[in-house]
Amino acid sequence: MGAGNYSYLRLNHEGKIVLRMRSLKGDADLYQPAPSFDDYELQSATCGPDAVSIRAHFQRPVGIGVYGHPSHLEREFEMKVYYDGTVEQHPFD
Repeated sequence: MGAGNYSYLRLNHEGKIVLRMRSLKGDADLYQPAPSFDDYELQSATCGPDAVSIRAHFQRPVGIGVYGHPSHLEREFEMKVYYDGTVEQHPFD
């Protein structure tokens, strides 16, 4: 992935999902659902490991954007996807 570009992924799995990403080369950041700097619901943009938790009530498929920060010419990253089986409590229960 080149500097200043997005790679797009689609998450179809139901339930609460945790995405953990580690940059192997350069710096990659996570955005969800409409990946842009102005229109996103979740973001993890650190200089280290990134993670976002996709709530069970988010409509599927969920769009995920991986952004290659322009501070490096190239990026490589590793992403792991985890299913969180804990029960989410509704805030008004």
